[in-house]
Amino acid sequence: MKEHGTKIFTRMDTNGTGNLIHGRDITPEFAGRFDMVSVSLNTDTAEKYDALCHPQQSGAYQAMKDFAKKLCKYVPKVMMTVVDTIPKEEIENCRRICEDEIGATYRVREYIKD
Repeated sequence: MKEHGTKIFTRMDTNGTGNLIHGRDITPEFAGRFDMVSVSLNTDTAEKYDALCHPQQSGAYQAMKDFAKKLCKYVPKVMMTVVDTIPKEEIENCRRICEDEIGATYRVREYIKD
C-alpha cells in the first residue's frame, strides 16, 4: 500500500523471528512499507522466553532482539511490548533491554482476559 502512495498508517505486529525463520536479514524489506512495527519482547531472558513462547527454533529470543534492533534502521517506529502480568522487576529489566540495548519504544500492555 505504501508503495502505491497511500496515506494510510501501517503497523505490523510480530514475534520478531522473521530473520531466523527465513535464514537471512529481511529487515531491509520493511523500509518504506510500515510506519510502525510492534515486536513482542514478552520477558527478560531466553530461558523465560522459551518457557513462555515455545519457539520452534533454538535461539529465538536473541534472534528476536537482533531483528528488532536491525528493524530500527528501516522503520520510523519500532515498539517492543510485554504484558503487565510479569513481575515488576522483569518489566523494568525489559524496559532496559528495549530502550538501552535495542533502541526501540517500550510499552507495557494491559492483560485483557477474554
